[in-house]
Amino acid sequence: MGETLLYPPWKNLVRHVADRVSEEGYGWIIEHEELDSLLLINEPETASKDVWKRILIEKLKAMESAKDELLEEHRIYLYSRPGVGYEILYPDDQVDKGAQRHLQKALKQVHKAKKALRNVEAHLLSEQGAMVRERAAMKVGYIHHAFTSRPPVEIEDEKKALPSVGAG
Repeated sequence: MGETLLYPPWKNLVRHVADRVSEEGYGWIIEHEELDSLLLINEPETASKDVWKRILIEKLKAMESAKDELLEEHRIYLYSRPGVGYEILYPDDQVDKGAQRHLQKALKQVHKAKKALRNVEAHLLSEQGAMVRERAAMKVGYIHHAFTSRPPVEIEDEKKALPSVGAG
């Protein structure tokens, strides 16, 4: 008899990855075919564009849920390897690659906000609009400074660490 399947299907992926990390450790890659199998996604041989789009959206939503649960409940970070699958990062790589990827995305959004504030027909703004723009510019400037300076980081290590591979 096979293993009991969980619902929603992304929980199967979480269980599989958490079990495998506790047995083998970090650094391995879970490929797209295995992901589809664990997520119970059956891709048809032929389908309309809308069907493929729904399948892709379903998979992306499931992956986001699984990645969140793995990170928050198991401290396991899945790092996308385009065209291959996801790498289970070592903790050192999680600090470097994982956090850096999200910080870069956030800084990109800060730059977009700066553009939106800078490239406006200022002479057409009402007094209220000008005040809102000025406050927003101050906030964006503050956030930009926070991203580009090096303030100390507060870290809580309350959660129990995973057992080491081979420990017992």
